[in-house]
Amino acid sequence: MVRAETFSSGVLHKWNINGLLYKDSMYLYSREPIAEAICSDILDLLELNHVSYSLVDNYIGVTSVSKKLSVCKIDPEIVKVSDLILEDDTDTFLELLLDIDDKLGLLNMFIFDALVSNPDRHINNIHLKEGKVIILDNGQALSSMNGFEILPGHWRSQPFEPFHGEQLKFLFNRYSDILDESIILKIKEIYRRNLEEIIGKYLETPTKDKIITLILCNKDSILKIYNQVINTDASISWT
Repeated sequence: MVRAETFSSGVLHKWNINGLLYKDSMYLYSREPIAEAICSDILDLLELNHVSYSLVDNYIGVTSVSKKLSVCKIDPEIVKVSDLILEDDTDTFLELLLDIDDKLGLLNMFIFDALVSNPDRHINNIHLKEGKVIILDNGQALSSMNGFEILPGHWRSQPFEPFHGEQLKFLFNRYSDILDESIILKIKEIYRRNLEEIIGKYLETPTKDKIITLILCNKDSILKIYNQVINTDASISWT
């Protein structure tokens, strides 16, 4: 049996072993480790600053729900924004958050969250490294809480607005002066073949196809909302 520091600062069990962080699923049929690995590969594709996760068999000798665990290196230079902005009032905290130096990194993180239907970007799940936003902890993305079923709840978001469409509209308008088209161009270049290559490493049909459909639908919605804000088109809802 491997000696490990076991802790659960969130809802998932985690193990700190030799500088690596292993994370389990929440329930038997949820797949947070798989979602974490898929999101890491998509972040590579988008060239966004993030912690790299991989998927491994549970060879470390701990009792876990899942046969597979996600694993990443522990980086002591990564800090929570909530540890830097010491403000108890949520509205004040969010206003200060919007004013951090790396506004573009913050915006790109929320665009990514919309792409992968991540409902879990609460105020304690926003991180910096050397002053730059770094994306991590995406295990609840891709409807993993629902066994990868595409259900209405996958449109939910945090922390500014309850749904991704409204949150993106708010952020695109708030940051209109720094909007960088490069992330939008990279999202435009995500096609079924890209996703087949990434998701096919972890999932088989029909689950793989459901996730690809989810991401492509989200892609279309992001582009519509972006064009709406930039071109002041007629109102377009998140679909």
